[in-house]
Amino acid sequence: MKIGDLVKYSEEAAQNRIASVYGGHNVSEWLGVIVDENPSYSFVMWMNQHYYDSEWGVAESKEELVVVS
Repeated sequence: MKIGDLVKYSEEAAQNRIASVYGGHNVSEWLGVIVDENPSYSFVMWMNQHYYDSEWGVAESKEELVVVS
């Protein structure tokens, strides 16, 4: 993964977040673009959702993301 990649949550991460973080909302179809990264995290600007709207992105564990394109 690199800056500019289109990503989504892995299937396992999406299932965990549906249950514990987003109160039953399906996050498996969220799409985002990596806008920055460090050795541990990718900062993702999520586009098709209403929870996050930061232009700087949200820190996400690299293990929880998969590249869409």
